[in-house]
Amino acid sequence: MKKHGIFTVLINLKRDFIEALNPKSMANYDGKSFTRIRSLWIGRLLTIILRCNPCGLQIRLDDYFNKIGFKEEVVSKQAFSKARTNLNPDVVKASFVLTAQTLSSCEDLELYREKYRLCAIDGSDLVLDNAKELYEHFGGSGSNRDCVTALASLCYDPLNNVILDGGLYPYGTNEGYAAKKHFESVNALPLQRGIENLYIFDRGYPSKKLMAEMIDSKMCFLMRVKKKFNCDFDTASRNEKVYFEYNKKQYYIRVFKVTLDSGEEETLVTNLGDRRALFQTLEHRKQV
Repeated sequence: MKKHGIFTVLINLKRDFIEALNPKSMANYDGKSFTRIRSLWIGRLLTIILRCNPCGLQIRLDDYFNKIGFKEEVVSKQAFSKARTNLNPDVVKASFVLTAQTLSSCEDLELYREKYRLCAIDGSDLVLDNAKELYEHFGGSGSNRDCVTALASLCYDPLNNVILDGGLYPYGTNEGYAAKKHFESVNALPLQRGIENLYIFDRGYPSKKLMAEMIDSKMCFLMRVKKKFNCDFDTASRNEKVYFEYNKKQYYIRVFKVTLDSGEEETLVTNLGDRRALFQTLEHRKQV
């Protein structure tokens, strides 16, 4: 498939996905939800959730029913919220995976040096509704730990503007754990023969364990590291091969330095071996 026609294909796939939804096949089905075709039957509910609309919820609901020719139907945001609580979140996740798989299967995706799919990973704290169920699952932040907060983590392809994977975890979850979950999902996505995933991390992620595990798994990475993370990294020249030890085993990576426009020097490490590839990757990262 080519990119210029992928959205027509995706729309048809999404339509088939929604039409095939069967509440009885869902995990934790209570035997009551979505059993009758109502204003918010499961297909409409999912469609409203997936529609991109920056407006408030009530405006989004009114706009949706107006567009499908049911302007006289009035669905309150309270009714929508209640129906949404009965929707298995795995349904939304499955819809997302369908999108990622379809977009990843394009034959003409933009790649770095025609060899690497860039996979930038980052996480952020996300404040949620102050509901008891959410607090019990995700926990809270703040001095009193009473602000319901989750860790949201994404793996993003910046060259093709595609989110490859996403996850929502309890507050305080290690970002390295979330990154490994991304590996499982992204490595399972379609990828042309000979193409590799190049994972890009900010300085909150690097650890000897993570780097060792990625090298052992033959996964490519580029990481920005903090000063004093490793003294050998700090004292390395602008482009030097350095080793570190983990579990009594030596691992070699390339360390290189770059000076930002502000004059600050940053240290990056990678297990890519091509010097030219390293610096071109870095230049792309600065532009992004």
